Amino acid sequence: LGRKLGSGEFSNVYPVQSFELDPRLDGDASLSAEEAERRLHMKSTEKYRDTEKVRYALKHLKEEYYELNGSEAYVQAAADVALEAEFLASLQHPNIIKLRGITHSGAAGFADGPRYVSPRLCHP
Repeated sequence: LGRKLGSGEFSNVYPVQSFELDPRLDGDASLSAEEAERRLHMKSTEKYRDTEKVRYALKHLKEEYYELNGSEAYVQAAADVALEAEFLASLQHPNIIKLRGITHSGAAGFADGPRYVSPRLCHP
């Protein structure tokens, strides 16, 4: 991840410099053909060809949120980020960012907070 692009009340957004694909998922039967293709597509398009600027951003809970706000607030913030990701995944409009990925590990992938990947909206 690169330098922080921005932050909100309980989450930060970072540019995704590159994707490191887990080789254990290559040929994994749990991935659909569409998921496998999308995974490879994101890796091959992680930067814009013309400018080499990063294409995606990652949003996740602030690392210190739990310590500063306690478990109840953390659970609510985690639910809000997960709900936001679910909501973005359901929308299809040219003026709304598209959700491009969430953890393949399901709930276990959110052990250190929910996160999702979307197209980067601005260039520094």
